[in-house]
Amino acid sequence: MSNLIVFPVNLLIMVLFRKARARKKRPSRVQAALKESEERHKQKAVESAQSQSAQNESAENDITERDDATIHSGYDLDEVRQNYDG
Repeated sequence: MSNLIVFPVNLLIMVLFRKARARKKRPSRVQAALKESEERHKQKAVESAQSQSAQNESAENDITERDDATIHSGYDLDEVRQNYDG
C-alpha cells in the first residue's frame, strides 16, 4: 500500500531530474572587467598613435613652410653665413 504512495513521488522526481538542464553561467565579473580594461588600453594606444602622427605631420609642415619661406625669400644659407662671417 505504501508503494502506491511513494511510486508517483519517485516518478515525479525522476522526470524532473531527467528534464533538468545545466544552468548557463553568467560571465565572470573579473573577466568582464579585464576585457573592458584591455579595450580601453587599446583605444588609448590608438588615440596616442593618432595624436603622435598628427604632431609629426604638423612638425613636418612647419619645416616645409620654413624651407619654402627661405627659398622664396631669396636667401641662401651659404650667403647668410658669408655675410655674417665677413
